[in-house]
Amino acid sequence: MKFYEAKNYIFTSCIITLNHTGRRVPDIFAPGYNICTSRFTTEIGEDTTINVYGTSFASPNAAGSAALIRQYFTEGWYPCGSEGCSEPIKPSGALIKAVMLNGAQPVLGKETVFRKKKMTKPLRQKYFGKINLLKSLPLAGKNQINMFIVNNKLINQGEKNTINVRINKDGCSERILSATMSYYDIGVLACTTRCLQNNIDLYIERLDPASREVEKKFFPNDRKRGRDRVNNNERVQVTNATNNQTYSITVEAEN
Repeated sequence: MKFYEAKNYIFTSCIITLNHTGRRVPDIFAPGYNICTSRFTTEIGEDTTINVYGTSFASPNAAGSAALIRQYFTEGWYPCGSEGCSEPIKPSGALIKAVMLNGAQPVLGKETVFRKKKMTKPLRQKYFGKINLLKSLPLAGKNQINMFIVNNKLINQGEKNTINVRINKDGCSERILSATMSYYDIGVLACTTRCLQNNIDLYIERLDPASREVEKKFFPNDRKRGRDRVNNNERVQVTNATNNQTYSITVEAEN
């Protein structure tokens, strides 16, 4: 199993919009520029590869990443990052997407294909980012990630599911505590302004070591305050989690 780290190119065919529901799309990027692929030729001695760009190459790149994530769980790589270290898991589609989004990295493009417009600021404020499996899944000898998953768990209205994690960064190069939730929701009409039929919220709280009271609350999708009642994919990141501190990660079914 080989994971890749995407290069810092603009990812083509991603029309960045804020749609009528308030959702920002697309939520994930994949390399689609300067992709080396095979070329059909009937002439002996001609080059058999060509550099291309477009959705035809970004889309299978993302699909291949999803397939690797599924293979990771079904072959028992979780949680130690080596094949066969545990019993196989059959991941839901929601879990596969959550893994992709959880490790997505900020996008900083060099240039677009057509306008040659240079970009100097990451687009992270609006989107989850670009696929990077080395930031998404533990892989022995390749990264220093600890991961905990909840696969396809049901939750009823008004319920809360909470886990507490204690940060230990000794000998670890990673500095971000990242939690991502993804769930299925039923379809709505195109003219609907509030598109979620089921609203489930994700948030993280930093607890005082002595009193266990909440010191600070972290909200999803780069929000400074308030829950996200628009998206069914939510990620909360604590960019510099305090060592030996306890953080409470909660999924709550509001409606």
